[in-house]
Amino acid sequence: SRVSGPVSEIRVSVGDRVKRGDVMVVVSHDRLQSESDRLLALVEQRQAMVEIAAAEFEKTAQEMRRLENLRRGVAFSQKRFDDVTQELAVRGGQRNERQAQLAQATEQLNRANIDLRDADIRAPYDGVVTERHVDVGVWLSNSTPVVTLFNDREIEIEADVPSERIVGLSEGDEVRLSL
Repeated sequence: SRVSGPVSEIRVSVGDRVKRGDVMVVVSHDRLQSESDRLLALVEQRQAMVEIAAAEFEKTAQEMRRLENLRRGVAFSQKRFDDVTQELAVRGGQRNERQAQLAQATEQLNRANIDLRDADIRAPYDGVVTERHVDVGVWLSNSTPVVTLFNDREIEIEADVPSERIVGLSEGDEVRLSL
């Protein structure tokens, strides 16, 4: 298991053949979906805050352009110009902060969606279920084993070969095996 939560469904039994990608066990989606929905709302809120900060920055930049056009005239106020220059820097910082908050919320949403996807525990390869370690309702933690899966298509055999017989073996040789 890559996520924590209660098992809501078991789709395999001992002896079942599964293909790579088949869903074997499902962790309850309720809590994970709720977290994803909450983070989606947070992303939307942060997006609105970015838009507000951008509009405030643009309004202050527009005022700065007007003051720069008045710079040679009698209506020019150095104090107002200095204040708007400082306000523009503050607005730029706020805009950048809001963009960083949006990026952070977006990454949190991405992680929540990965958890939601990982709630469906899939077979990593073709094989046969040889043991089931969980039942419906059991609370899974990260890394809790759910089934034992035997890959009966690709079997690796390790054998002790007497040293006097190794001389006759080369890589790629076919050998007969009996169990």
